[in-house]
Amino acid sequence: MGTYDVLETADGSPTLFSHFYDEACHSLGGAYEETQTHYIRRCQVLERMVKTGDVKILEIGFGFGLGFMATKRECQALPVKGKLKFLSVEMDEELIKWSSQQFHQDPLMSGLKKSEYFGGPCYESYHDGTHLIILLGDAKDTLADLAEKFQGPFHAIYQDAFSIHKNPELWTVEWFSLLRSFGQRETILSTFSGSSKVRKALAQSGWRIHSGGAFQGKRDSTYALLKGKSSEELLEKLALSPADPLYDKDLYNIHEEPTK
Repeated sequence: MGTYDVLETADGSPTLFSHFYDEACHSLGGAYEETQTHYIRRCQVLERMVKTGDVKILEIGFGFGLGFMATKRECQALPVKGKLKFLSVEMDEELIKWSSQQFHQDPLMSGLKKSEYFGGPCYESYHDGTHLIILLGDAKDTLADLAEKFQGPFHAIYQDAFSIHKNPELWTVEWFSLLRSFGQRETILSTFSGSSKVRKALAQSGWRIHSGGAFQGKRDSTYALLKGKSSEELLEKLALSPADPLYDKDLYNIHEEPTK
């Protein structure tokens, strides 16, 4: 899976273009800024750290580590010193190794070692109150196994998989139901996607959906909670949309379509 090009985005931060998925890992309008907007700010990570000194984050798609590095950097800039547990999932082991070399000056990235965290293959490092774990393998399989062993909910979920058109497996009702099992009332799930299919899948799996706003020319994004009610305005818009949420059973039809 590991054929990538390094691209510079509009805010000067890098991203990767995956030839396997034919898609960039971040917005070319600004990879770092997108990470701040959609994940760190939308999930209220810094507010949580200031209030409790403890944040647990689940990220879907480690990529080359920008989500983690940006989160760690923003947390370390706070006047309080807290504990950050950052768990991610990644299929491409060579990408993890490459990322570790690229960020060799960071003790967590350069210190990644292969281990058997929660009984499955992963890369792990710990330094100065921050614990990084990258589960290796198919996200659905690794998280399904983790659900039985993980103690305590995540406060934030970064749903940062490749788009629904390229990586539909990670946008189904069943997938969001699995992510729900890692949350609690205060959990915030955020994603760059404003797709009606995605929003309907989130709602169908029990998440309360809200508009996350625009970013760099993209009309909208989404965040979801496990408390309160969904946005009435958003639900009214979805009721007018002919799009249907994806279920796992629909993936067979998608994968059986002939390539052009």
